[in-house]
Amino acid sequence: MSQERMFLVFLKWLCPAMLLAAVLTAVIGHVAPWKPARQFLLSQAGQTPVQVGFSCRFNLRCTSAQYVLFPSAFSAPTSVTLTQRKGQAAVDVVVNKYGFLVWLARVVGLTLITWWFWLRSSRRPPNNSFKPKPLRGSA
Repeated sequence: MSQERMFLVFLKWLCPAMLLAAVLTAVIGHVAPWKPARQFLLSQAGQTPVQVGFSCRFNLRCTSAQYVLFPSAFSAPTSVTLTQRKGQAAVDVVVNKYGFLVWLARVVGLTLITWWFWLRSSRRPPNNSFKPKPLRGSA
């Protein structure tokens, strides 16, 4: 198998997995929000936080989470990264100026690549193997 073919097979399987991970991150973030972020998220009245990223260590101790706050993300395309340093109860808040747009571009890109490999119709000619073939020697 050539390197180009291996790369395409890798993309074919990686993109749907990453898209599934993006959806599951938002679902899990909604069902079980990151505990250190609860205080900050409660202070954002009228906003619906959607978790779009996280950072965890091998011992499954998460150290940061990234959220997009709706509906304010439509007027100011920012995201918020909340980080808890080791041994501290306080959470550092960093506003990413174009975080929502980067996240949106990533999801749209993964969706398009997944569609390209898995859902689009191939433009192969139809299979005519069941068509009757003319007899040899006939006009």
